[in-house]
Amino acid sequence: MNRKFEHHLVPATVPGVRAFGLAVIAAAALLAGAGVIPASALATTITLNTTPTGIFPTAITVDSAGNIYTANYSSNDVSKITPSGVTTTLNATFTDGPPNAITIDSAGNIYTANFGSNSVSKITP
Repeated sequence: MNRKFEHHLVPATVPGVRAFGLAVIAAAALLAGAGVIPASALATTITLNTTPTGIFPTAITVDSAGNIYTANYSSNDVSKITPSGVTTTLNATFTDGPPNAITIDSAGNIYTANFGSNSVSKITP
């Protein structure tokens, strides 16, 4: 079953914001709410059809190559969605609790905040 995600992109002319996919949803909302960019700058809409491998994604992040990562609470895993829409599940084990938040650093290390355990997990490239 395909899920349809509609979201707005921040134009590439906005300094410091990467104009790609789902990763700019939260950033664009925060920036627009803070008055940093006008709401009219969020006019571009694209649709990404993909089948997530995880259940109940609670957070997203994006790497420098445009890959989207989701922290999946109910399936206790992390999914990777490539710019072409190919979805895979990362080989990571969360024994301290399911991932509830996610971020990635410039070296490609993924960090998840895990629900109910007060722990952070690191997934290396």
